[in-house]
Amino acid sequence: MAARTIADREPTLRELLASAEVHAVMRSDGLRGEDTERLIRAVREARRPRVSLLAVGASASVGFALLYLACVLADLWFPDLVMYRVWAPLLPGFEWLSWSNFFLGLVEAAAYGWLIALAFVPPYNFVSERLGP
Repeated sequence: MAARTIADREPTLRELLASAEVHAVMRSDGLRGEDTERLIRAVREARRPRVSLLAVGASASVGFALLYLACVLADLWFPDLVMYRVWAPLLPGFEWLSWSNFFLGLVEAAAYGWLIALAFVPPYNFVSERLGP
């Protein structure tokens, strides 16, 4: 027999709201039976996982900027590997290597972090709202 999780033993939200104790509390607070569905939606909305666009954008942006910096340093320390030819086409206007091109690549790498966040976070939150937790 498979091991049961805590979630298997907990009653569902609908079962909790259908219980006599909850109905007694709802009546004592002035809630009517037709408010049950509204209460269910409110509780589900409070429990729904949402991903912060700001958090994902900032963390991906910093991550890509650090990765870019690591690649530039690796190219300077190990010139035989020549990695910049692989990722230079992904950074428009970037050429190897001057200070202005270094900072341009850094800004573009950070912008790619925000692009990824904008591409994935809103669709995730949209689908998450429709399908539930």
